[in-house]
Amino acid sequence: MSADQLGTGAEDVASMALTRRREGSLRRLAKALKLAVTKSSRRDTSFPDYGLFAVWDEVTDKLISPANDYFEHTLTLDQLDTFLSTLVRVRCSKGPTDIADDEDDGYDD
Repeated sequence: MSADQLGTGAEDVASMALTRRREGSLRRLAKALKLAVTKSSRRDTSFPDYGLFAVWDEVTDKLISPANDYFEHTLTLDQLDTFLSTLVRVRCSKGPTDIADDEDDGYDD
């Protein structure tokens, strides 16, 4: 076995470790948003949803990520990252809703 072949294997292992760490980080982010991330359970690489993700609302148990007519799991890891980052930005831009109820805005409620 050549040194090149050994190096490739080590790079693959390192890449897999980074991917798993990133997936775990995105799952924790989703959990903080009261969402659940699921990964397709397919073991056959020929299926279109192999290795893809879906996002579910934990409260309503509804799928909130894009899906198609055949598969719930349609997001790659990069798309999952973008999807969750967008949700964080949207939720942060809305601000807390209960603050308005506590403030005196001059209107009779």
